Amino acid sequence: MNARWKRVVILPLAAMILLGLPGCWDAKNIQDINYIAAIGIDYVGGKYVIYTQSLDFMNVAKQETKANEPAPIWVGRATGYTLDMAINAIYTASPLRVLFEHTSALIITERAMKHDINHLMDALRRYREVRYTPWVFGTKEPLDKLLSVTNVFNISPLTSLLHHPEDVYQQSSFIAPLALQKVTSELGEPDSSVILPSLITQETQWVENGKPSGQYLINGAYIIVNGKNKKWISWRDLMGLRWLTRTTARTPVVVGNEQKPEAVLSMYYPMSRIQVSMKNNQPVFHISLKVSGHLDEMLENIPVAKLRRMLNEKIEKDIRHTFEKGLEHGIDIYNLKNEVYRKKLKLWKALGNGKDIRLTPDSIASIKINAEIHHSGAYKYINPK
Repeated sequence: MNARWKRVVILPLAAMILLGLPGCWDAKNIQDINYIAAIGIDYVGGKYVIYTQSLDFMNVAKQETKANEPAPIWVGRATGYTLDMAINAIYTASPLRVLFEHTSALIITERAMKHDINHLMDALRRYREVRYTPWVFGTKEPLDKLLSVTNVFNISPLTSLLHHPEDVYQQSSFIAPLALQKVTSELGEPDSSVILPSLITQETQWVENGKPSGQYLINGAYIIVNGKNKKWISWRDLMGLRWLTRTTARTPVVVGNEQKPEAVLSMYYPMSRIQVSMKNNQPVFHISLKVSGHLDEMLENIPVAKLRRMLNEKIEKDIRHTFEKGLEHGIDIYNLKNEVYRKKLKLWKALGNGKDIRLTPDSIASIKINAEIHHSGAYKYINPK
């Protein structure tokens, strides 16, 4: 092929192919898009009230970078008779294009939960921009207040408890954070108890230049059964959950009298197992638990055998207290009926597909705990005589 043929045929053909390739003419800069970091959903006066949290990405580009001033937080608000109408109202009032694809937190108020959480979740699942990954919380506080909390040290709000609760949970495991995917799957289980963390702000622990600095705190959980908010329960009454939750990483335990503790320990990664048997034509449950940890603080001289026994008693007390607190409100807090469904399907069907299962404090027939204390920190454990 001579040079003239290349110029006449190949070069024009290559130019046509290049012109047909997709380009970036419609690309937008990151600062020209309103990325919604968090969504708050309320229900007032027969209307849904949507709150959105947007961040200035010019100030939060790097998590590890501390700015001279707090990163600006923009909170949007719109109303509508349906959730979708409220979201559309957000679009019309925004000066920039709005994207929900990077939303990492969802907060639902008590009012919205009591109205119709099944409809709310159905609307969110149909909206394709919202992924299944955001963390979900319940609250009784004003949403504009919650969404306006600035982070400590002027670092990015995206590193806060609202957007990354798993970081705090790894150090202090009480109530497990819940992702939208988990919420939707558990809502589909009949009579399943969804433990939705309750989020508030508190101003008693952090102070900035002598002024209280409000920060996030999980103070309990909303228990949702069959799409209805059954009850809010404080974190102190939910102590037993941590022992039967596989995601528990590290949790502190105080043994002894509450007003006069004798020792403080840190326990890690409990492994639990629940077996089902029959008694008086009703299922009863046998819980076995294995957990290990170390001694953090010794306030009284206690023989190690006694300390281990006190630890076992404390764990059993936690488990039974939380179970009985749930029963007070007609809640199967540990989803024991689901254990019958999964392990004794014929029995579950014989008991009216679980409807005839009656849970009482005696339904937990036994709790077998094997708690080990591996070390006592930097000091050697000395058994008193």
